Amino acid sequence: FAAVPFAVGATYEVTMWMQTSNPNGQVFVKAANGLQPRSTAPRAAALLPSIASQQTMFSSEMYYYQNALQITFSFTANDNYAQLWLHPYWTGGAPQAEMRVDNIRICMVGGTPEPETPEPPTPEPPTP
Repeated sequence: FAAVPFAVGATYEVTMWMQTSNPNGQVFVKAANGLQPRSTAPRAAALLPSIASQQTMFSSEMYYYQNALQITFSFTANDNYAQLWLHPYWTGGAPQAEMRVDNIRICMVGGTPEPETPEPPTPEPPTP
């Protein structure tokens, strides 16, 4: 995952290049809050994390892509999110999947995000 902010009500266009050698599974791209880095040492760390909130931006069956495939989609955020989560899920034996992603581009293309609360103005010092 990566720290990428998404504002509620805003519409985004996402473009990325994806390549995989896994023929069985799903790939998910999600906006999320609450993801934490985890160690891969204990077996439990391989399980899906508990997430405070999430929205699926894109999902598709995972195919074998010998060459990278460009994927473009748009989505409107239904909440404020702080993270982009790329989540491959293999339906075969071991709980792992391989996916390479490159050149991720995220552009806000529409909608009106909720305004942030502005900072109060700093008063100017009195003139002597």
